[in-house]
Amino acid sequence: MSKRHLSTDDLSSLHKKHGRCGLCFPFALGLAGEAMNDGVYPEILVVHAELPLSGEHAWVEMGGMAYDWQTRQRKEEPLTIEEFYKKHNPTNVKKYPAAKALGMSIRQKSHGPWD
Repeated sequence: MSKRHLSTDDLSSLHKKHGRCGLCFPFALGLAGEAMNDGVYPEILVVHAELPLSGEHAWVEMGGMAYDWQTRQRKEEPLTIEEFYKKHNPTNVKKYPAAKALGMSIRQKSHGPWD
């Protein structure tokens, strides 16, 4: 199976399922769950962190790219992970394998953050 990056159309579909701006935690879990089902990426990480300008945030890292809700809102293509970190300067970064993140969400009855 070949790897592909999610297009803005793919992200738009997730938007319709998982809500609007400000709901980055459910968006990240939804994207991670769908990516797991697709089986395209061997490693899918749900990432929680704090961003200097906006506070708590969540996104997904897979295939060398960072996918977050705000990028979709601005109709931009996702950034590479390195570009994302340079642009947003996240702190207190916690990375969860997708299956673990989905399990934590169920156990804690929350999309996050968990720790």
